[in-house]
Amino acid sequence: MMERVKKVNRVFLFVVLATVAASFLVILLQMFTDSTVVLLFANQVILVLPALIFAFTRPEGFAETIGLRKLPWITVPLLVLEMLLLFPVVSVLNVLSMFLVENHISDTITDIVGEGSVVIAVAVIALVPAIFEEIIFRGVIYNYGYRKISPIKGMLLCGLLFGLLHMNLNQFCYAFVLGAALCLVLEATDSIVATMIMHFTLNATSTIIAFVSETMMDNEAVQAILGELEGEEEIITNETLMQSLLSLLPIAIVCGVLAWVLLRVIAQKCGREEHLRNLFQKPETTTWEAVEYSVEGTNLFTPALIVGIVICIVMMGLTELSYGMAMG
Repeated sequence: MMERVKKVNRVFLFVVLATVAASFLVILLQMFTDSTVVLLFANQVILVLPALIFAFTRPEGFAETIGLRKLPWITVPLLVLEMLLLFPVVSVLNVLSMFLVENHISDTITDIVGEGSVVIAVAVIALVPAIFEEIIFRGVIYNYGYRKISPIKGMLLCGLLFGLLHMNLNQFCYAFVLGAALCLVLEATDSIVATMIMHFTLNATSTIIAFVSETMMDNEAVQAILGELEGEEEIITNETLMQSLLSLLPIAIVCGVLAWVLLRVIAQKCGREEHLRNLFQKPETTTWEAVEYSVEGTNLFTPALIVGIVICIVMMGLTELSYGMAMG
């Protein structure tokens, strides 16, 4: 089991190195194209390569390695609803992070939406990351590596790595929680297809909201209203953030509770309600189920993982520094 942990931790390190390499490649590609769509797609392809190579070369097979299993059709709309219920929770975490740093990812989404059709935007922002990032994190790292060692610790660590790989503090805050939550969804369904659906729903929702906002900005009536406000620059202050937080927090709490109830329904539809409940209970037996999902004393941290984490933290610091210099 420990050998699996070492292997997936090395995969994470290679993914981190690929991400750093991709950032330099993007700079070179900008000499030939300024399309945000092309640049983001190239970045995602490079990002997933180490995980794909690893998964395709496992003796267990690609599908078994990443947890690619059939999902009851009835759970598909439930999973979409599950993510929509978690959307206010993600929004609260986003607002909390904005007390410390600015949200720059929204500008990237707006740029992509402004380049072409909403279909292309959804494909690049929602579909591709939903498949590629889930293969890396919920597939190779969690399903193949951490899941049978210590699921709870594995969820938290997988969430941490998912957040760190975004390499900016704003996305880290909600990606950490979301990454751990998606691992829990994998346990409830036993299929990475479920986490792909939820990941896609989140990104697609954000993209569609950006598209609608961009469309409204192009509307003549809206422009006329905005013309009356010309010269009044919108400044996000701690006071406006606090107002947003106080408005969103009650909604997020209610939606979070409903999301947990719905997750249990989803687990029931997948025949895994008892398994989901047992995850949070200390096994009292020595059955294979208990042994398989809890190898006590196993340290999930290895030298390769620590190096990968340090690189992510350094890159995150450099990213925030570059944003600060650009704004200053």
